[in-house]
Amino acid sequence: MVGVIVIPNVGVRAEILEGTETETLKRAVGHVSRSARLGQKGNICLAAHRVTFFRPLRNILPGDEVELRFPGGTSRYRVETTEIVDSHEVRVLDPTPDDQLTLITCYPFIFSGTATRRFIVHAKPVPAKAL
Repeated sequence: MVGVIVIPNVGVRAEILEGTETETLKRAVGHVSRSARLGQKGNICLAAHRVTFFRPLRNILPGDEVELRFPGGTSRYRVETTEIVDSHEVRVLDPTPDDQLTLITCYPFIFSGTATRRFIVHAKPVPAKAL
């Protein structure tokens, strides 16, 4: 386990495991291995199935907060935008010069069979509060 994701407004709380292999995504949210690691700078990408851990993303809204808990710390993000892309569009996984969190799941949420699109959530860090 590399961490835990919590999105209170939509009821997500799940373990995060390394990788996005089929067996991993059956048990947890997967960290996209080529993306930044939890607690590091860059584009942290997490993926999960639309019928399991990320099903509640259908109700996510800009402004909702996402918390990543990992050994050594906690990071908080605020959802900025969502988008729907074709499954072969992998630009959302690209490294970024700024910190961000990208959540990925299949789309549409209510669909039987192989989905050809992806629902993407883009979130930016919430600045630490001054003491």
